[in-house]
Amino acid sequence: MNSADNPASAPAETQAATGAIKDKAAWRFVWLLSGSKMAQILVTSITVSFVGIVGGDLAGDAAYGTVPMMVVLLSAGLITLPASLLLARFGHRRNYVLSNLTGSAGSLAVALAIPWHSFPLLCLGCVAIGFYHAFAQYYRFSAAGAVRDTEKGQAISTVLVGGILAAFLGPVIASFSQEMFPPFIFIGPFVVLGGILALNAGLFAAVRDAPATVADPNRPGRTAGRIVRDPNFVIACSLASFSHLMMSYLMTATPIAVVGCGFPPDAAAQVVQWHLVAMFSPSLVLKIIDIDRHLWRIVGLGCCFLIGSLLILLGGQRLIDFNLGLVFLGFGWSFVYVGASTLLVTTLPQADQSKAQMINELFIWAASAAAAGASGWVLAVIGWFHLVVLGCIPIAVMACLAIAASRRRKLDHLLQA
Repeated sequence: MNSADNPASAPAETQAATGAIKDKAAWRFVWLLSGSKMAQILVTSITVSFVGIVGGDLAGDAAYGTVPMMVVLLSAGLITLPASLLLARFGHRRNYVLSNLTGSAGSLAVALAIPWHSFPLLCLGCVAIGFYHAFAQYYRFSAAGAVRDTEKGQAISTVLVGGILAAFLGPVIASFSQEMFPPFIFIGPFVVLGGILALNAGLFAAVRDAPATVADPNRPGRTAGRIVRDPNFVIACSLASFSHLMMSYLMTATPIAVVGCGFPPDAAAQVVQWHLVAMFSPSLVLKIIDIDRHLWRIVGLGCCFLIGSLLILLGGQRLIDFNLGLVFLGFGWSFVYVGASTLLVTTLPQADQSKAQMINELFIWAASAAAAGASGWVLAVIGWFHLVVLGCIPIAVMACLAIAASRRRKLDHLLQA
């Protein structure tokens, strides 16, 4: 019997077809966010590689070389709160068009600052780049909000897949674009970034906003004070923050240690490149498994990789030690970070998501900035060996949180049964 003979089955079939269409649209949006994540990692890679050199040259003093990157981080941190509110109020598509266009303008401002020899214009461009990053850090949450509850973990992993290609494309783009505007070797990379972000804005403008999960109107969101006391939020935010702290702490200090051991700067760049590949490559596997079901195994595996990273880095100061140590660091960060993000979006009510994500990102930015700033000082004062040993502290905290949370979940399941 077909649907024409049985009118009652027609609405069900129509609903199923409509649901399938919505799912396809949602996953198209997720893959667009994955490509956008690739663009963000390209911006990060090129900005970190060149903006310090440009800043020191334009300021006339190498001591000011770190100022532009500090401006990027400060701008991103300050915009994190309004970015979350704007995304909740006006949707993802329009805000991502705005942020990508702002990032494009910022990249072009940095490029113009070089021939004009303008340090203030360079800093202004870095403010715009920070604005872009503040919105781009929400890509994974936008992806999770666009799909079914059972697919949130896979959506987050899919977004992070974009970082793999960026890890390989970054050095290629930086290399070929340096010859575009002789004799200024650093104009080209930022012009290319401006073009990439403008194209990305056009792609966002061309798609419909994916339908996000709607909060229950009968369950209003909690205050920020109540959210930060929620055990699930505490665990998710702590895992994400400590994984970023660990990654930023070692990733910042390792290139300095590599050069300090007598290896050329190109070797340090290669170490960072393979670290970036390792950060995002586990997403190829995570996107096809049920992350929510195996969440604590994934987090535990991440902690094991982080421990392995420390053991390798303590084992010697050969180039292979630095390379393999940071590869393990990248693997560990990926597993813990995806697990923490999945925990956040699956355990807290939808009405709390906007505030929870905002607070989570603020803690992550603070942890990353503090670790990056402290690592150079720690390396100079107590040396490489003790710097690595201190890395045991955040790993121990993450491991204890994972064990406690896993036992708590098992107890909840037993009580429910």
